[in-house]
Amino acid sequence: MFKGCCRNGDHKSAIQMLRNMESKAAFKPDIVIYNTLIDCLCKDAILPQAIDLFNEMKTKGILPDVATYNSLIWGLCILGCWDDAKNLLTEMLENNISLDVVNYSMLIDMCCRKGMVVEARAVFGFMTKVGVRPDIITYNSLMNGLNAAVKSIS
Repeated sequence: MFKGCCRNGDHKSAIQMLRNMESKAAFKPDIVIYNTLIDCLCKDAILPQAIDLFNEMKTKGILPDVATYNSLIWGLCILGCWDDAKNLLTEMLENNISLDVVNYSMLIDMCCRKGMVVEARAVFGFMTKVGVRPDIITYNSLMNGLNAAVKSIS
């Protein structure tokens, strides 16, 4: 139901369902529900609400996972909030949540979109050094960034 509301852009109903769940003693929202809402809000560029939910879930003792961080970092990067994204990455690592191929690919893609190809290659090098295997998305992002860099030189 949460996902359906989110897909239809009905964030208010999804948040209202969350609040209704919380008011019933028998039903407590879990990480999946929070992740669904946070991801939806991030994809629709409603970052303040997503960050509020992120902070709320932590306050309630629901620990964010890699999916939570992926959504928020992606949303922050899309909006160009690099420092906030970097802070979340740091928090993620401090909480012993390892970066996965999605995190690294996202970072590479965002660096390439900003014309920071050297940084993207550094992320790629570090990723492979720590044993995270690149996937097709990683390579496509890197190739697109390198192609854009070559075109800008020409």
